[in-house]
Amino acid sequence: MHGHDITLGTGSWDSLIGTDLFGRQGRWFYSGHIQYVIRTRGHFDYLFADDLLWDGGPGYSAKNKGAWTLGIQALITGEHKGEDQLGNEKTDDTAITSVYFGPTAVVGIKQIAMVEAGIGFPLTVRNSGLQTVPKYRFRLGITWQFR
Repeated sequence: MHGHDITLGTGSWDSLIGTDLFGRQGRWFYSGHIQYVIRTRGHFDYLFADDLLWDGGPGYSAKNKGAWTLGIQALITGEHKGEDQLGNEKTDDTAITSVYFGPTAVVGIKQIAMVEAGIGFPLTVRNSGLQTVPKYRFRLGITWQFR
């Protein structure tokens, strides 16, 4: 995270393009996600760099009967973002490339909700300039299906 990231009212527009992938064979599964963020130039002639985010990995369903399911997944996550621009000049302190790896638990509840919780340990973190980067990444997600 950097001070440039904490800006309100920049006037830029972000377009998100992405896809998800899920496959299963018996108790084994694989999921993957990729997202690319395209950013436009905002007020004050500032352009946030485009951002690529991705994750994926294999998992195993430990319990898959009844109303509850439980799975564990080995997840690798990554991000790549270039340098922002102010006018026609690139900044020298906003780029980052990071890759994290760690376990994620997935709990399904009556086929209407899913909770994911995990931790990622850094494999590589390269950033430009002075930025605060996490030693670990904690993930928590809740999905609810309305019927």
